[in-house]
Amino acid sequence: MSGSGTRGKAPEPMLSVEQAAELAGFAPVTIQKHIRAGHLVAIRLAHQYRIRLSDWESFLDTHRVVGRPVPVPVKMKAAAGRASGSA
Repeated sequence: MSGSGTRGKAPEPMLSVEQAAELAGFAPVTIQKHIRAGHLVAIRLAHQYRIRLSDWESFLDTHRVVGRPVPVPVKMKAAAGRASGSA
């Protein structure tokens, strides 16, 4: 007889809204807004949301912003060079 496919497999870690908020430095209401908007996948159990760790990591990856280096003005470079060379 075959099982559901999860036998022998450890359950995936899950986060509460509060834990996710603490990890991200957000208020819990912000996490709840992302869940309700469909941006963050969550499971609702007993009137509380639970977020699979893999879903949390996926959410963070999709919201990651990679910035471009900002050029430093020439005047600032010259001032920095004088400050480090005067010691």
